[in-house]
Amino acid sequence: MSESNGHVYMVDDNSEIRVHLSALLQRYGYSVSSYASAEEFLERSIEITPAALLLDMRLPGLSGVELQKRLNAAGRGTPIIFISGESRNEEIIDSFRGGAVEFLWKPFPVEALLQAIDQAIDKDRQREEHMRKSRLVVQRMQALTPREREFMLLMLDGHTNKDIAELVGVTADNIKKYRAHILDKMHVGSLAQLIVMCREAGIAPARSAGAFDTGLSDALN
Repeated sequence: MSESNGHVYMVDDNSEIRVHLSALLQRYGYSVSSYASAEEFLERSIEITPAALLLDMRLPGLSGVELQKRLNAAGRGTPIIFISGESRNEEIIDSFRGGAVEFLWKPFPVEALLQAIDQAIDKDRQREEHMRKSRLVVQRMQALTPREREFMLLMLDGHTNKDIAELVGVTADNIKKYRAHILDKMHVGSLAQLIVMCREAGIAPARSAGAFDTGLSDALN
């Protein structure tokens, strides 16, 4: 989205609101796509990042909260800003439990809308960067042999070369060679850098190679 400040999806059954807000947001440098219902959004929208979803709480057919639940279940993590002229407390609470960034009562000040959109788009940028780092780490892990992956788990869990040698029944010199190969394939210069890279990607040991291995297996599958 280099030509804009980010993308805004808008779902509102009021055509006047869609037209007005679309023109307003485009003047402020956002690209916009609008939909009259949750069903239309699910059918027609294409995932874009970074983006925010401006979502009316009350819609014909699926409600805003119901759409949020479907998107969460599908793993589509575009941050949501709910807007509404009338909503029950339970609906608002459910929306925040589902991860909503903000809730705005109609009519809302332009400044409040822009602030919420910027917050949501920043959150989406962070989400995309986290996913990029995770994909990179997993891609590099796939270049490791099963033996190297086993040793990497033990390294990340805090075991020394001597510890690993005793655990797996090889010499410490061999572990040093494996360690060098692992760092080279993961494109890092030290164990500390490897730990930081894995943590930033959301892949980190839990002081237990077995527990970490479960998360790693999920990431690699």
